[in-house]
Amino acid sequence: MFYLVSQMALFLVLAAIAGVGVGWWLYYLRYQPQFVDGNESASPGSREQQQDRQREDDIFAIKRRLDQCFDENAKLRRDLKSAQKASVHAGNGSDTTTDAALQDKFKVLLEDLQLRDDTILALEKELERMRNSS
Repeated sequence: MFYLVSQMALFLVLAAIAGVGVGWWLYYLRYQPQFVDGNESASPGSREQQQDRQREDDIFAIKRRLDQCFDENAKLRRDLKSAQKASVHAGNGSDTTTDAALQDKFKVLLEDLQLRDDTILALEKELERMRNSS
């Protein structure tokens, strides 16, 4: 019985050591600086390059979001114009429930449009700030 318990304890210790070793190895594969021709590529200059690349990625993400907001803004403006045309055509002989529904739709579209305009302004400011900082 003692032999089995000691054998289990030995295998548990070996498994723990192997787990720590593999974890340590995987950590250094991911976070250890790469060596190129004996020189460490994670020098302060390359760290700055990585930060510049990250800023560029951020700038591209902001540009993409800005373009998306412009597209949504244009779509909302088209929806607003079509709703206004519908209200003009329906305004001749429509009832008050239709008018109230159209007014609610106008209100929602105008709120969405204002939200998109605010988002576009904020994104443009952020983009300009990032361009000036780099």
